[in-house]
Amino acid sequence: SDFSQDDIHFFESLAQQASAAINNARLFEETQRSLIELETLYAASQAMATRWDSQDVLNTLVRHVVEAMNVSFGFIASWDKTRTTGLVEAVFAHPNASVNNPIHPGTALELAQRATVSKMLDQQRPIFLDLSNPALDDIERAEMEKHGAQSRLIVPLVAKTQTIGWLELWETEKERIFTADEVRLNRTLSSQIGIALQNAQYMKQTQQTLDEATALYRVASALTTRQDPQSIMSTVLQECLQALQLRQGSVVLFDFAGKQGVVRVHLHDDQPAKTKIAANGRDTAEQQPGYKTLEGQKIPLSNNPVYERLMRTRQSVVISDPTAPWLTQPRHFAKNVQLPPVGGWGSEDAYSILVNPIKIQEEITGVLTVENTRNNQPFNNWTKSLAQAMADQLGIGLQNVQLYEAEYLRREQAETLREVASIVSSSLHLNDVLERILDQLGRVIRFDSAAIHLIGETRRRVIAGRGFAQPERHIGLSFPIKLDPNEPGSVVIHSRQPAVHGNISEQYPSFKEEIHSHIKSWMGVPLIARDKVIGLITIDHTEVNAYTEEDVQMALAFANQVAVALENARLYEIEVRELERELEIAQQIQETLLPQAVPQIPGLDIAGRIIPARQVGGDFFHFFSTGPGQLGVAIGDVSGKGIPAALYMAAGITAIDTQIEPD
Repeated sequence: SDFSQDDIHFFESLAQQASAAINNARLFEETQRSLIELETLYAASQAMATRWDSQDVLNTLVRHVVEAMNVSFGFIASWDKTRTTGLVEAVFAHPNASVNNPIHPGTALELAQRATVSKMLDQQRPIFLDLSNPALDDIERAEMEKHGAQSRLIVPLVAKTQTIGWLELWETEKERIFTADEVRLNRTLSSQIGIALQNAQYMKQTQQTLDEATALYRVASALTTRQDPQSIMSTVLQECLQALQLRQGSVVLFDFAGKQGVVRVHLHDDQPAKTKIAANGRDTAEQQPGYKTLEGQKIPLSNNPVYERLMRTRQSVVISDPTAPWLTQPRHFAKNVQLPPVGGWGSEDAYSILVNPIKIQEEITGVLTVENTRNNQPFNNWTKSLAQAMADQLGIGLQNVQLYEAEYLRREQAETLREVASIVSSSLHLNDVLERILDQLGRVIRFDSAAIHLIGETRRRVIAGRGFAQPERHIGLSFPIKLDPNEPGSVVIHSRQPAVHGNISEQYPSFKEEIHSHIKSWMGVPLIARDKVIGLITIDHTEVNAYTEEDVQMALAFANQVAVALENARLYEIEVRELERELEIAQQIQETLLPQAVPQIPGLDIAGRIIPARQVGGDFFHFFSTGPGQLGVAIGDVSGKGIPAALYMAAGITAIDTQIEPD
């Protein structure tokens, strides 16, 4: 039946009342939402206004947002545009929600393959992601499934028109559609969070600058005091780790001769993280301890990928994954090369390792390594800059020690050479000088055996030696004076230059003979006196490569000191022999001046004999006749001894004979 006019008026009245009720409910809901927004904004403002700790501000802000939006989980991340990475700064999980594999503060987020998030950051527009959406990006879908998120709201954080990070909210219990009002609220809050994040970054940069200056000041102060190299390396490593807020690192110095690096100092983290985030993003429980660095450990440098990259680029090397295969896989043409895990540069349990070159006079002599053992936060530019600054300071400190030790060594060597010269020159007897040279040689340079060669008129001869098991087989050996390229001593004499061979039998086959087979390292130093080569000193060692360039220079300085003393002793010996020969001739002449026969006179026994104090002397006797049947006898004693007295004696005899000659 048709509605009456009264029915129509009644229903119109009900509709108007219902509309008013709905409108009132909507207004009440909007009012409540506005109150919540105001409370949230007020709480955020209060947090920023009353808290000085920037990290505390971020923690408070993310908590307020999660509670206001009533979601399961949320976090604030900063964005490093140059590295296409994000860093989780603060997180909050709702007490009543469950989140799989929650993200932790300090977690690094790689964005290179995450186009959806990168687009949001570039366009500065919020995005909503729903797991049920078939058009969802595969990478983001995998990310949501890993953490159990059903819905995500991502809002960019903008400060001074620049995107500096993002706010991300997760709902894990059920799918959720974020309303326009909720998005608007989050955009409003994101402005405040952006300011807070920027302030946190400014504070962090300021604190980092202060920490850097403080650490470098402490290191510089420590380096001004006299310390040994080990103490310097320990001090710099400790200060570096403290400034970077890391707990594990090493100082490795290169032994180029042995083609290895030696861990000189190592500080170990006794409490590394219990779990690590694997490359796929999943937590992996720590299993058996992996390869660890130990003090004194040796790192092979040949075909070591990290070492080759370091020497090629002369810059820091970042090992973002210590278990990466490239660290232990040398170039394809290097066969049978075994490298330790991580290439030897750190522990497998570390998240990442930073290898910084130590330079002394622009030459890379080692590395300062720091290891992140607590989280997977990547090394940023500030970290690398400070670590390299510390490595540079260490290089300066080690260089200063080297200069000091070199100066001290030079002074000590100069004093030693002065003493050597004084001792060697204190005698003119050749045998004494030879023995003193060999005695003092051991103070200057270490050797297993040594020999002194002197050049004669036709040959060079070994006249003294030390350290030989059978000296008689070596002392007395002679060599031709002319140049013999197959004999190293001849090469040294004719070149007038010292020579050193790390394994002499490889170049001179004669040293493979049994008499020389014990010799590995050989050094020859010419003896030059008054610009004339008078011989050489040979120094041997049973170890390969036993002598350095410093040893050669010291041996040469020693040879220059003793050569003159040796030449003086040799000349003195020659003069003594010549004088003895002349005295012998003078004795023979003097004996011819004395009566060669005794006069025979009946009834008289006549005899005469002279025994001079030296080879010749001034005592004499003489027989002469003054007439028939007459015999004269003259006996004289000239004052003095030696050749002068002998000359006066000869003159006396001649004078007597002249006086008694008949007119």
